[in-house]
Amino acid sequence: MISEKIIKPLDELIGYLSKIPITIEPLPKIPVKIILEEIARIGGKVNRVFYRNNIDIETEIEHIISLSKNRYIRKIKFNGNFSLLKRIEQEESNIYDKYIEEIICLLEATPIIIHTIDGLTEEYKSIISNLCNNLQAYQSVVKSYSAIIPLRKIEELVRIPQVSGIRYNRFLPGRSTTKTFVPSPFW
Repeated sequence: MISEKIIKPLDELIGYLSKIPITIEPLPKIPVKIILEEIARIGGKVNRVFYRNNIDIETEIEHIISLSKNRYIRKIKFNGNFSLLKRIEQEESNIYDKYIEEIICLLEATPIIIHTIDGLTEEYKSIISNLCNNLQAYQSVVKSYSAIIPLRKIEELVRIPQVSGIRYNRFLPGRSTTKTFVPSPFW
C-alpha cells in the first residue's frame, strides 16, 4: 500500500506485514537444512546463515506463527527498526523475543493520530469508529483524533476523503539537545 496520507514511520511498520526481518536461532546440533526447508515452504527469503546456524530471513508476519510451531527452532528474534517499538515490559514467550511479541500486538492494536482536513462529519466518525477503537479528539493538534486500529485496517482508513494524514502515535527517541555537565573525578 502506497499513500501520501501515511506519515513516516507508520509506513515502515505497515511494511512489516508483508516483509518482516527476523533472525531464527535453531536448537543446537540441528542441521540448518531442516530450517531452510521450512523457510522455503513458507516462501521466506534467506538473507544469510551465520554463527551457530542462525538465519536472517524476511517473511510475511503470519508465517512467524507457523515458524514458532517448528520443534527445531529455539528462538525467533526481530531484526528490524527497534526505534519503532515501545519496548513494552512484558514477559517473553518461549520462542519469540519481546520485539516480535510487540509487533504481533500491534497487528491488533496500533495507536495512531488521524489528521483531518476540516474535522470529521458524524458519518465519517461512525465509519472510523467501526474501524478503530477509542476514537477521540486529539488535544495537541487541531482537527485531529487519536485511535487504536489493527495495522491491516489502516488501508481502509486512508480511503476516507476527510483524512489528510495518519501518524503512528509513538514518540520516537531522538538525540537530546540538552547538554549535561558532569564534573570529572580527576579534579
